[in-house]
Amino acid sequence: AAFFSDGRLAIAREDVDAVVICLPPALHAEAATAAFAAGKHVYIEKPLTWTLEEGTHIIRAEKSTGKLLQVGSQAKSSALTAKAR
Repeated sequence: AAFFSDGRLAIAREDVDAVVICLPPALHAEAATAAFAAGKHVYIEKPLTWTLEEGTHIIRAEKSTGKLLQVGSQAKSSALTAKAR
């Protein structure tokens, strides 16, 4: 796994198949549609979007590329969170 402080670098790499988007919700749509346009699978931390319209754009991008989209709450299911409980 590789980590990038600028997600555009990950999206541009040909050896990256999928990206995890952990940004403020207002930035999810831009990052996800860019990732789909680059042919990447996408995992987005909840919530999917900031607005309903953004959700429509993300779903349209996903369907047009045939790549996978998953939305989840990684922090809630991590081993660290379980240990803290």
